Amino acid sequence: MYQTGVPLDIVYVLINWYGKLCAVVRWNGVHSSLFVIRSGVRQGSALSPALFNPFINVLINRLYVNGVGCWVKQIYIGCIMYADHIILLSPSLQGLQDMLNVCHCVSSELLLQFNPNKCHLVAFGPHARKTGGPLLIGSDTIHWTHSVKYLGVHIVYGRKLSFDINPIKRAFFTACNSVSSQSQCMDEILQLSLIETYCLPILTYATPAVSLKVRQLQELLSC
Repeated sequence: MYQTGVPLDIVYVLINWYGKLCAVVRWNGVHSSLFVIRSGVRQGSALSPALFNPFINVLINRLYVNGVGCWVKQIYIGCIMYADHIILLSPSLQGLQDMLNVCHCVSSELLLQFNPNKCHLVAFGPHARKTGGPLLIGSDTIHWTHSVKYLGVHIVYGRKLSFDINPIKRAFFTACNSVSSQSQCMDEILQLSLIETYCLPILTYATPAVSLKVRQLQELLSC
């Protein structure tokens, strides 16, 4: 944080604050013994994202300096990140493996660990079907898949970038059935209000950010 320009006094305050962070577990009205929290930030705290950004920005800068990944008109788009959800974009398999190697090195320096079970490879373009074998992050293997879920959006491999709306439709109908079963004795206007509040956002989530086919839009409309 000091290297990114945060005043040293503020850094000392945070070190003192987080260095004395303790917690207990409450279960069934009983409290556990006090234990010290030695890593991480407070979940839900407004300060946590601000602390996490300079910490994880080391990874993006390292990828940028190494020059691996995709570029568009001198703009680096090889690493897209939202919190700790990362997308690596590379025009070649070797480039992608180089990016994974950088991620592994940086994660070792930052005492982070990638979960290979939550990492997936997906290909787009004319040669999407000729992906070859799995890639490695450290000594762990990452396998190819036909679809991957990123921030609630299901991305499907193929010659062009496409999206799968079937999971969205299933989640929408599940939510509608749940609301319907719990609100049978309520006024219809109230039922519709509940559906609009809790079910409709499932269909409209992230739709401005994705490009759907006409048939998919019609399916969402019929839902």
